[in-house]
Amino acid sequence: MKKPLSSWLGHRPFEKSFGLASPISFRWAGLVPLMFAGVSLTSVVWSQTFTNWTAPGVEFTKIANVSGGFVYEVAIKGNYAYLTHWSEGVRIVNISNPAAPVVVRDFAGGHNTVGVTVDGNALYVANWAGSWDTYDIADPENPVFVTQKLNDANSVQRTVLDGNRAYVVTTGRFYIFDVSNRTNPVEIATVYPRHEYPQGGSGVDIALRNNIAFFAFTGGRLPVFDVSDPYAPVQLRTLTNGYAWGVTLVDNYLYQSSSAFGIDIFDIANLTNAIHLRRVSTGGSPYRSVVIGDRMFLPNSTAGIRIYDISNRTNLVPLVQFSTTNDWFVSLTVAGDYVYAAKNSGGMDIFRFVEYPRLNIASVDPGQVKVSWSPVLPGFVLQQTENLNGDPIWGNVESGTNSPTDIPVAEGSKYFRLYKSPLGGP
Repeated sequence: MKKPLSSWLGHRPFEKSFGLASPISFRWAGLVPLMFAGVSLTSVVWSQTFTNWTAPGVEFTKIANVSGGFVYEVAIKGNYAYLTHWSEGVRIVNISNPAAPVVVRDFAGGHNTVGVTVDGNALYVANWAGSWDTYDIADPENPVFVTQKLNDANSVQRTVLDGNRAYVVTTGRFYIFDVSNRTNPVEIATVYPRHEYPQGGSGVDIALRNNIAFFAFTGGRLPVFDVSDPYAPVQLRTLTNGYAWGVTLVDNYLYQSSSAFGIDIFDIANLTNAIHLRRVSTGGSPYRSVVIGDRMFLPNSTAGIRIYDISNRTNLVPLVQFSTTNDWFVSLTVAGDYVYAAKNSGGMDIFRFVEYPRLNIASVDPGQVKVSWSPVLPGFVLQQTENLNGDPIWGNVESGTNSPTDIPVAEGSKYFRLYKSPLGGP
């Protein structure tokens, strides 16, 4: 059986060897060499037949778990993670070292919490029992209850912030609050979607752009509202592709997580006239995606986690597929090199996600090589060793943060790698 690339690249990302023996050889450790004109290059072997895989140059490694039952959402403030913990309320976790998280305490129990959002020193908690609570977290380990809003017969799902407004999603409607004073929200509107279609379903998410709100409804529709006057929102139309479990806006595109169908992509250059472009299967039932730059992070229920390159906004290129038995991933939060994944059983998993620049090695003259990499990113340092057997001892190359750099080599082999510290420094 072929060994999945994720294990090669996760352990030895983009290592190359240089030897003075003839012919000159350059290779990526663990990959299949292809001889051409006396130089050993690399043929990329990548198969999606494995349950878990990563693209070349990508590290995606589970580094920790915070135990617990049903966890629906995670919010980050500095060195602290706040995760919903159902009947236990909100769990505070110190993540100053993401590989060794420390549970601080639980609070706000008894309401079956499902949503949590941080804005400055305000923490908003959405409760399945129908209330929406505000806490002051100026002291991140000791939240102070400020106020409780709503007494909704429908379950409160989550909070989305847009400037000085908070949009609070429930299973049947959404509310708009003025949060100019972050810890003293004032309700200004209750918005009921117009149901042109007979499907049932529940409100689960909302996304906003230039006073246009897209309200994700699981019953096969996505109502669109003009909220330029937050006191009197107007429903403009309803999109009807798939069963919306989440909605994300990036540039002129909308990505709808559509239950078992995958991701539906819409062109929203004209916000009031979204055009469906295509559907991309994700192999599972996706929830709301998170987009950072050109990377989409997707909780994919029992099919695990997917990460895509969306440099081309209408083409999702897979970078990571991660799955485990009996896990159901429902939401993700990304902070720096770390992905915090909420699961409906088993608490929260923490992953390290790093994309390594490509190493290039060239002979300068006998006894010297030039090593360079692209793109040049902060936090990486060039390291070298003379032997990959056993547990290699890697040392930093002098001027190892500069690309290119000239390095003397003696007869024999020398191996190079780019390294990034788990805590972000060389």
